[in-house]
Order: sequence, then structure tokens, then C-alpha cells
Amino acid sequence: PIQHIIVLADGADSEQKEGVPELIDVLTASGVTVSFVSIGNGPDVPWLQQMAARGNGRFHFTDRAANLPQIFTQETTSIQRSYLIEERFFPTLAGRSPILAGISTVPPLYGYVGTTAKDTAQVILETHLGDPLLAAWQYGLGRSVAWTSDATGRWAAEWVPWAGFPAFWAQAVRWTTSPDRDNSAETGITLVEDEARIRVDARDADGALLNNLSLVANVISPDGVARPIPLDLVAPGRYAGRFVPTTEGAYLIRLSGGLMDAGEDGPTIGQTTGWVLGYSPEYRLAGPDPVLLAALAAETGGRDLRGDPLAAIAHDLPATTAVRPIWPWLLLVATVLLPADVALRRLVIGRADLARAGAAVARRLWPRRASPAPRAERVTRLFQAKERAGRGREPAPPEAPLETPPPPVPAGEAARPGAPTGEAAPDAADDTLAARLRQRRESRNRPSQDASPPDQP
Repeated sequence: PIQHIIVLADGADSEQKEGVPELIDVLTASGVTVSFVSIGNGPDVPWLQQMAARGNGRFHFTDRAANLPQIFTQETTSIQRSYLIEERFFPTLAGRSPILAGISTVPPLYGYVGTTAKDTAQVILETHLGDPLLAAWQYGLGRSVAWTSDATGRWAAEWVPWAGFPAFWAQAVRWTTSPDRDNSAETGITLVEDEARIRVDARDADGALLNNLSLVANVISPDGVARPIPLDLVAPGRYAGRFVPTTEGAYLIRLSGGLMDAGEDGPTIGQTTGWVLGYSPEYRLAGPDPVLLAALAAETGGRDLRGDPLAAIAHDLPATTAVRPIWPWLLLVATVLLPADVALRRLVIGRADLARAGAAVARRLWPRRASPAPRAERVTRLFQAKERAGRGREPAPPEAPLETPPPPVPAGEAARPGAPTGEAAPDAADDTLAARLRQRRESRNRPSQDASPPDQP
């Protein structure tokens, strides 16, 4: 895979310079290229150019942020590798396969299509750049072959007239159909502690043990990661390998291989099997352990009931006592009762207060039902007050016109008939207003006198 880093920096304010060269050296040693982009001109531009050259990358300068997408596109295009490689090269052998049976030398090719091999594929021939040229893959019960060059006069100009050209393609097609394949192999997987051990017993069609096989078990874990596990010959016809499973679930194991001697067109092995890793071994159900149970009973003061199972329900255990403090509950009760005690001592609540409180609660609970009651009560009280006022007050007499009061009577003058005296009014029970009204009526009816009577001797 291509690993490339693009660093954006300010050409006038690149302060974090310490440790950058060392970090770039570590990246380039790992196959990572580093390019630098300077935004704006400044004194740090030469240093950024040096770092770009040190990281086997390119240097870009821009004074506008709008140019960054174009720079990124240019970088992506420049680091992308062309998938069409047209160069003269000789294929190299990467793995044994019956497809190359009887073929020891091959002519050069002039191009191919760059690809990447699948995790479970077997690469047989490689290019000068390490890309797969011929790969084989077992998928279920079928087989497939990938050839990344061509079979015409463009890239395989020297392969077409080659004498082994027909045999090469015939063996490739024959391998995919696998008429000579023999699946007389028994595969078993055993979990020992944290390690899974693969065991394969291989035989040919006649039952003879196969001791010269190159077997590889491709193990695909439940998360889709494939790992090739080489199988070594540990006994006549028996091959073994091991791996450490890390995830619970189903594992797919593809067994493939053939004879190590490429010149011998013998049987091949191709088999797919599965294996499931359950829970951790600590959850595995184990049988009873009487010795351990007896030791636990003796250590804890118990007894072994295997001889007398009914003793398990016997009521002969000694009674035990336990003390539980109640002060938290008492403290809670005191906390709740203290406000109530203070309220009873300080507050005086009468019947009127209880009535108002009940009315307020009723208005809250039944607002529609309780709202007309206070209004009707106020109207009733108003009518009662008017009735009491009407009963306690007499009707007032009609008002008379006000007149000038009579002149005062001189001392020694005899009282005239019908004249008022200085004594109290006859009707002392009347109020003052009624007495004044009567005085005014009497003065209006009194005969007028032009002169005062003569003095008496």
C-alpha cells in the first residue's frame, strides 16, 4: 500500500522544528513519503523545502487557501501508481503448484496489470516488482486461477511461440477442474489450553501415506482476518500446525498443497473444513470433584452428605443471633417529627382557617365546581345586610323649607299663648332632627305681632 503524508505549514511561523528531521527519517525508513505545503511566504520556506526533500516528497507554495484542493489533487495523482506496467521482466517462482509441473524455465514478459493477492490465495509466480503474476485460489469446492499478463503478442510476444506455452495453459485449466485431485485427507483440530492444534493425515488413492507434501492451512478467523499456517511433517503421512485463536466463533480452515517435487505430477490436497471456538475454558462444565468438596466441608465446619442425603433438610443447625442498630430509624423519625412539633406549638389554627383551607383545596381540586360558591355566598351576605339595615331605620319625614328662626323673647316678657317655653319639648323621645322640624312648623303657624306688649306695672 502507498503511504504518503502531506504537511500544511505557515511559511512565516513554523515554530515546531525540534525533532521533525528525526521523525521524517523514521517515516522514510518505513517507506512513507512526506510532502510539505507552505501557505504564505516567509523565512521558514527554505527549511520546509529541505524537509520535503528529506522526506522524498514534493514542496508546494501558495498564498491562497483556495489552491489547497488543487494541490491535494496533484499530490494524489503524482503518488498513484499506474496499474499498467509495461516493462520487460522475467517471472520468479513464489510457490509450488501442479500448474508448473515439468516447467523449469519461462521466457520474459513485456507487461502486466498490477494487482494485490487475496489473503487466502496462493501466489505461484511473481513479477520483478513483487506483484502477483500467477495466483491460485480455492473457493469452497471450486478452484480459480488469476494470470495478470496477457496471452497475445503484446506482452507475451515470446510466450506464444514458446514450446511450453500449450502445456502451461493445459495444466492451469486441468488444475481448476482438478480431475486428479484426491481428498483422502483427514483433518482434525484440538484445543489445548489456549492453543489450537491442526492435525492432517494424508493418503493417496491407493491408501499409501503421502510424506512429500507442502501443505498450508489458511485460517480465517470470525473477524475475517486470514493467517497462513504451514504444516510440518511430524509422522509418516501426518502433518501438524498450531495457532492461537483470539476470538470466539467459527473459524474457516482451507487446506491446500501438493508434492514438493515440481517435476512429479502427483496428487494434490485441497480441503475446506471448519472449527468453532466456544467459551473460554474456565466456563467449561467439569465433572464433580469429591476430594475438593470434602476439603471445603472440613475447612468451613460442614460435613459430607453423600452417605445421608436427608441430613441436608434436618433442622439441627445451631441458632445464631444478629444485632441490628435501630438508631438510624429513630433519627429519621425525630427528623420528621421535629417540624410538626414546632408547628403545633407556634401556630394557632381556628375553624375559620380550616374552612378557608378546605375551600382553597376544593378550588384546586374542582375548579369548575367550587368557583360559583364564593360568588353566591357574597350575594347572599349582601342581601342579608340590606334587609338588616331596612329593619333598623324608620322612614324619614318629608323635608320642609327652611325658615328664619323667631327672635328671642326678652326677659320678663310674659309668654304668649301658644308660644314655646324654655322647657323641654313634649316629645322627649324623638330625636333632635324631629324636634327641630316641629319647632319650624309651630313658628310658621304663630300669628305675627307688629309691636311688643306694654310693660306691666
